[in-house]
Amino acid sequence: MKQKAAHGHAKKHTGTKKHAQHGAKHHPAAQHAHHQPAKAHHPKTAHTKAKHPHHTKARALSLGDVSCCAADALAWSLRLSGWPVGPADVLALYKLTADSPGAGASILATLDAAYVFGLAGVPLRGFEAVTDLDDPRPLLLGVDLPGSHTILSAASGWIVGNHWHDPDDFPGAVIEEAWAVTWP
Repeated sequence: MKQKAAHGHAKKHTGTKKHAQHGAKHHPAAQHAHHQPAKAHHPKTAHTKAKHPHHTKARALSLGDVSCCAADALAWSLRLSGWPVGPADVLALYKLTADSPGAGASILATLDAAYVFGLAGVPLRGFEAVTDLDDPRPLLLGVDLPGSHTILSAASGWIVGNHWHDPDDFPGAVIEEAWAVTWP
């Protein structure tokens, strides 16, 4: 049995559900973002969503009303390097990486933003994903405590929020990613 042609469509397309919906025409601007071609990672862009072998999910340990644990852990790495970093500096970096106070941000987005814009006026010279957790440098760790959080691991222990902890304080923590940073 032949179907009657829908308004604005050729006869051969009337039998498919895809082409019969609402008489809408295909237009590239109307397509969703997931239909767009993938863009390559460019280290000079703060909002890049790169494909990476490690997790790049938002991490959101709340400090006050803002889920800025990735920016705060990065700030602690800078403080341990001898630079002063205030709460306003942490919030300014966080605002470059997240859409709302409670959204959280991935470690990679935070590192990209610090690489492009700096933190507390100090440029981030570089960063790299590491697999050796015995690396002597302070490391940003993406952990599930439960819940996705970013902490700073240093020789003296872990900094979670504004407090030093022994890693044994978190026996169920799963380290999902680790990053080393280089400050001037």
